Amino acid sequence: MPLHRTRRQAVTHGRRQGDGLSESGIRRALFLAAAGLTALLAMASCGGQGSTRSGEWSGAPVVLISIDTLRSDRLPAYGYGVGRTPVIDALRADSILFERAYSHAPLTLPSHASILTGLLPDRHGVRDNLGYSLAPSETPILQRVLKNGGYATGAAVSAFVLRKEAGLSDGFDFYEDAVSAREGLAQGVASRRGEETLAATREWLGSVADETFFLFFHLYEPHAPYEAPEPLASQFELAYDAEVAAADRVVGDLLDELKRLGAYDRAIVLLLSDHGEGLGDHGEPEHGILLHREILQVPMLVKLPGQARAGESYADPVQLVDIYPTLLEALGLGATEGLPGSSLLNQGRDRTNDPIYSETFYPRLHFGWSDLASLVQGRYHFIEGPKPELYDLIADPGEKRNLVSENRRVASEMRRSIQGHDRELRPPQEVNAETRRKLESLGYLGSAVRDQEGPLPNPVDRLATLEDLWDAQQFQLQGKYDDAVAASRRAVAANPRMLDAWEVLANGLENTGRHEEALTAYREAIEIAGPKGDLVLSAARMSLALGRIGEGLEGIRSAEELGVLDIRELGRVGLQLAELGRIEDALGLLERTATDRAPETTVALARVLSEAGRQQEALTRLDEVLALEPAHAKALETAGLVYLRLGEWSRAQAASQRAVDSDPGLADAWNNLGAAYHFLGRPNDAIASWRQAVEKDPGQYEALFNLGVKAPEVGNLELARWALRTFIETAPGELHAEDLGAARAMLRELGG
Repeated sequence: MPLHRTRRQAVTHGRRQGDGLSESGIRRALFLAAAGLTALLAMASCGGQGSTRSGEWSGAPVVLISIDTLRSDRLPAYGYGVGRTPVIDALRADSILFERAYSHAPLTLPSHASILTGLLPDRHGVRDNLGYSLAPSETPILQRVLKNGGYATGAAVSAFVLRKEAGLSDGFDFYEDAVSAREGLAQGVASRRGEETLAATREWLGSVADETFFLFFHLYEPHAPYEAPEPLASQFELAYDAEVAAADRVVGDLLDELKRLGAYDRAIVLLLSDHGEGLGDHGEPEHGILLHREILQVPMLVKLPGQARAGESYADPVQLVDIYPTLLEALGLGATEGLPGSSLLNQGRDRTNDPIYSETFYPRLHFGWSDLASLVQGRYHFIEGPKPELYDLIADPGEKRNLVSENRRVASEMRRSIQGHDRELRPPQEVNAETRRKLESLGYLGSAVRDQEGPLPNPVDRLATLEDLWDAQQFQLQGKYDDAVAASRRAVAANPRMLDAWEVLANGLENTGRHEEALTAYREAIEIAGPKGDLVLSAARMSLALGRIGEGLEGIRSAEELGVLDIRELGRVGLQLAELGRIEDALGLLERTATDRAPETTVALARVLSEAGRQQEALTRLDEVLALEPAHAKALETAGLVYLRLGEWSRAQAASQRAVDSDPGLADAWNNLGAAYHFLGRPNDAIASWRQAVEKDPGQYEALFNLGVKAPEVGNLELARWALRTFIETAPGELHAEDLGAARAMLRELGG
């Protein structure tokens, strides 16, 4: 469940304003979408008007457009009176509209795995965005079938969740996921706007437009945080609706490109979503935890070549696993027996009572709460969990009245049907900290708890406890560590198995210098998640910070045996050992872990070699990194330091300048640049660089001291006094005792 401040404000505001609809209007929109009524659809029908012969559209281009997190009842095509989606409205006029389409999982990766394989999650095995990947060799995947049938295959995705490593790229000639390579951890860094994804797609699309091709195009709008560009953001009461309008614009640009290339009329175009969005209807602002209608019901439009059967509507329930057999049958590319879905174009068969299965393991994997499963069958929706729920989707599309006690027979039959699905959970694989951070930047929780036996809490009853975790993560992103500590303490008090809250707590305590408490929090996280290498290494880092070197070294050894997935953390601990004077231990650790030539550990090893006085060896290691990545900021920063120690001022200046050009936030590189300018006799440049160092990091004590010493030489006494006062007030006495004495003496001389 993504946790974004912007989202919560938008949801609260939207509910207060009634989402722009009266109560009767909301009920009407829900009823149209859930019950399949089509009074507002100008070219509506009751379905079953036509069927498609196998292979009837052989060789037609196929364009599959997935708009992430799009509720069907937030589209005018499904009766929503507030939305504004002219492109989707026009596409609807060319298409068959499926009024009741359902997802199988409220998460991006598992749902797209079902779309592209035609298999339910218990068959393809992807149960979460984190720790699971599709095994293409073990599953039939759509793009491989099309490729074997002579199709050029391409995909472009807008979020890190669907990166190549997740397993969906097999069979694609072209898979554009450059978003996964973007640096940093700022909000939304692991996703990109739809127009960027389309720009990255145009060249490939143009190169295959005259051929038989398949394009899978993924948009991340309207996934939170809801940040639609202006003027759209100001045109809607609810930020979610503005994002839907933004997605509509990108779809329009894509369809215009298809028309320009002469491919639209002869193509099969499918538009759908992987799952919906809670928007607070049942207490969940976004998605992942619950399985109510607003989370599972998605739009589905199918445009056939020549706009055949345009304007039809189909009222029976359908599901995302129907996409796979639909395309295979329409294109004549293989048998579809044994699949859980069936062709959407064979509308002669009665689907009224077909069971549609959905599940979520997200609450169990990330909170230690119960997983949930659900079945939509006919007019009923049954949710299996600690407190079973049964709803009549026709009479109660908003799912406000639980009918379990009134209709035990239906509930019992649907429960038995769910029990026919494989509910055994294969534990997720451990993932590195960078992957976790990128998923967290998208709002998904990044850690998994150790599975436990016995009854688990009902997610519905625990939603309120997420508020404090939400606050804690926002404070952490903002660097407000004291506030993050307070909020995460409230979160773990309410839910002691909330692993992410323990990790935020530990991080906040570490960043506020409370290392003993941070060590306790990391150990609590290890108890919940099990002895994972990265957590054990974090605990070892705290032991070293407390001066317990033996304990820290033992923790490092244990972490290495368990397998540390975040190589940079090993480099960080190696530097920590070097700062404690344990140069040989640091070298031993880093020489063991730098054998794979990973840039992070190689740079850390070079830094420790420099601390050991082995400057030429350090430069050799840095040259290895820079030969592959000439703009690697940390390697350039370390090279600047090494050249300073060798007395090569011009090289130190050049390397440090390149470092800050590559990453202007590197305070140490600015400090090194200032030192190089000082030795080159350029005091004004030195002062400017040291000021940048302090601006980037107020704890850059060397730069503060240097400013205090150097500023008087250029007549800037005010700057000198400020720098010396700040240094005296903030620099740790145990590390800067000698310099503090000198600073006080200089400040007295300057009249400060």
